[in-house]
Amino acid sequence: MDISVNSRRKAGAPARAFGIFVALHVLVWTLLPVLLTYNLPLDTIEALSWGREWAAGYAKHPPMSGWLAELFRWGTADWPLLLLPQLAVGVAFWAVWDMMGDVLSPRAALVAAMALEGVHYYNLTSLEFNANVVQYPFWGLAALAFWRAVRRTDGAGLGWWALLGLACGGGLLSKYSFLLLPASMVLALIAVPALRNQWRGAGPWLALAIAAAMFAPHVLWAQAHDYPTLRYATGRGESAVANPVLSRLEVLLSFSAAQLAALAPMLVLLWAAGGRPGATTAEGGGPWRLPARDGWVLLAMGGGPLAVYLVAGVAGVRLHDMWGSPVLLVAGPALAMAGGLQLRHPKRFARVFGVWALILVTLYGALAIGGPRLRGNLSRIHYPGRELAAAVSHGWQQARGAGVPVPIVAGDMWAAGNVAAYLPPQAGGRPPVYIQVDPVAAQWLDDAKTRARGGVFVWEAAPGRALDAPPADWLARFPALQVQPPLTLDVRRFGRDFTVRAGWAILPPSGP
Repeated sequence: MDISVNSRRKAGAPARAFGIFVALHVLVWTLLPVLLTYNLPLDTIEALSWGREWAAGYAKHPPMSGWLAELFRWGTADWPLLLLPQLAVGVAFWAVWDMMGDVLSPRAALVAAMALEGVHYYNLTSLEFNANVVQYPFWGLAALAFWRAVRRTDGAGLGWWALLGLACGGGLLSKYSFLLLPASMVLALIAVPALRNQWRGAGPWLALAIAAAMFAPHVLWAQAHDYPTLRYATGRGESAVANPVLSRLEVLLSFSAAQLAALAPMLVLLWAAGGRPGATTAEGGGPWRLPARDGWVLLAMGGGPLAVYLVAGVAGVRLHDMWGSPVLLVAGPALAMAGGLQLRHPKRFARVFGVWALILVTLYGALAIGGPRLRGNLSRIHYPGRELAAAVSHGWQQARGAGVPVPIVAGDMWAAGNVAAYLPPQAGGRPPVYIQVDPVAAQWLDDAKTRARGGVFVWEAAPGRALDAPPADWLARFPALQVQPPLTLDVRRFGRDFTVRAGWAILPPSGP
């Protein structure tokens, strides 16, 4: 009886350790920005401006990032929106850890999951909630579901196919580039003979139906609005360099180097644990060999999207480094599974992991604290968004009357988004943002609605633009604008004083 209890405890220890690891990751990478930053990052502010509208799509991306940001906007507190990206990372970590447990020993799966901390996409650059980060949980869950679904040969497992459809539907609603993962899966189901029989069952068709049903409202929205998100996505990939050959070579080398640099610390952590290809199994058997079918599945999920990106780069698409961030969620673990990772040096792994974690925390602290002091200007995460919103609110109340809510905030994305996000609580909640004063960027508003309801216009200093006057086209479209004296905000960050100035104007409502 005691032997049985001890065995269960021993088997459950890696799972408990994994839970502690994820909890610590979420805690540390939420607390650091809570303690060391003053303002939400640009992409998060933008997502809040979208999410308030609960639209089926937005000018830059499908709606998921906006929806989730809105769900986690609790008052004017920043910490829920700093917690959100770490929850996304945590779910992704769990999914790939659970998948690796089907091949690796529990302790080796734990080490391989912890090694994901070596990829900076999941810590240093995960603090800004955006359309890249929101893909992570869906990417991980889709990989787990596909892995489990195709490895079941008894005709069962429709639940995994259903989860695959849900994950792919959520991923497609996060960013169009997510399509590369299910496309790679479909290609594997067609090209690999051992996987073709899956099409005879209901599973793939169920997954496709669920994903299509989830994505359909966004497609209808895009069609009704002349596909702004698709036009933005294709525009992001256009190359503007005169020499196409040199441009493509530079893009390929830059993108590949960025992914290798992101993956390198993870590979060092795996090496520290003592795993190597061709090692014997944990039971002391012969050299490790992954079944061919499983190898193809891992190759499709871990290498397929990356290969498509490289082909796109050859074709002239301007690749962005962060596009590879979700791919490494599976690429790294796939290498560990294919090599049959063995935990031979747990103490060495613990030491290297501890040093790496200390480096990450120190580096973030140095960037967050030292950045403003060394550069002499404020980064987005130290911007006085609350102070700006309070000043605008005070000026509006003086002009329009105490207790009168600000109906609309229009202007530059950053300045207007901050004002809307950090306005003191008012009747009716946060106002909508007329992003860039552009009805394409903010399809819930137009000039006529803005003139009828009135509001505030906010802008930043820019070349050729004076703070005491808004852009000329704004004045032409809104002749009733009442330009106010520029706002001067004096703030102190980490022992140094900074001054931030912004222009603003009041638009009295023309409607009843």
